[in-house]
Amino acid sequence: MKPSDRNLGMDRPISRRDLLLGMGASAASAFVPGQAFADEMLRLEDSSGSYYPPGLTGLRGSHVGSFEVAHQLAREGRRDWDSVQEPDADIYDLVVVGGGASGLSAAYFYRQEHPDARILILDNHDDFGGHAKRNEFHSAGRTLLTHGGSELLEGPEDFSDVAKGLFHDLGIQPKRLGAAFDVDFYKRNGLAAGMYFDRETFGVDRTLAYPLVNSLHYQGWIPVAESSLSHEEAVPQMPISDAAKGEMLRLLTTRENVIPDYSHAEEDDYLNSISYWEFLSRHMNIREPEIYAIFENLTSDWCVGIESVPAIEAFYWGLPGINATSRGGDSDRLSRWFESGSQAPPTYHFP
Repeated sequence: MKPSDRNLGMDRPISRRDLLLGMGASAASAFVPGQAFADEMLRLEDSSGSYYPPGLTGLRGSHVGSFEVAHQLAREGRRDWDSVQEPDADIYDLVVVGGGASGLSAAYFYRQEHPDARILILDNHDDFGGHAKRNEFHSAGRTLLTHGGSELLEGPEDFSDVAKGLFHDLGIQPKRLGAAFDVDFYKRNGLAAGMYFDRETFGVDRTLAYPLVNSLHYQGWIPVAESSLSHEEAVPQMPISDAAKGEMLRLLTTRENVIPDYSHAEEDDYLNSISYWEFLSRHMNIREPEIYAIFENLTSDWCVGIESVPAIEAFYWGLPGINATSRGGDSDRLSRWFESGSQAPPTYHFP
């Protein structure tokens, strides 16, 4: 073993994990073309009948067994987990930490450059794929696939040549995926957007067929049937206090520019400098906690709350308040603004 190998810790024992239905971790990294790889996995499933994560049900994000060590490290300050139980004397040319899309891609690209390399992929979960892992169901003799985390490939036509090349190698055809997705399913079947109020937060479990967010945002992304409720009809049905109902209705119906001292360009810069929470409290005079509780979960795509999302980004996503700016009195300008920031329809689903 070279000194550089020891510097990388390659002489240290490492616990072995079996991946892919009993295949060794090093064997799992022996990538083959996409269809053959999938066929091999199905063959192993049929022959072994052993533990198969893609077929499990229930919440399967960070499952039991995937987070305990991290919690011990972060919450308890633990630094020692005793000696390894299964020493591994093998030497690897590449060790990849994380078996998600990036880690698997790194191993695949390395394998292309070094066909005989030994590759070890480590992950704290019981399946590979990370956010984009496989989710599998069996019904009436059919295998049904859906996403186990990541919902879709966003804008694959704009991906780099390297990413497109990987798609080709794995047999992924974005055009075929796009053609298979029924964009108008919801609208054609009269399905509208709505809101859900949970008992724990609002004292009652209630679903309201009213989207709250501006339809100019989502109709170009996921077309749905229009709600039959106006603001004035929907707000009284919300399980919130009378004071909160008054503030909510004012937020939804105000057409007066509450920040009149800014030019259009200055207004955009300003709205990008303050959070949506600040806009509500500073300029819309929203005081009732129930209002903030409603909007807090509507910025989950950012993985942060409304106190951290810029106001202008919240408006792009349809949260109310844009009509209380200079755009509120110009419907054509408002429509063009939403169109400029809208996403392409989510057609590229890949399980």
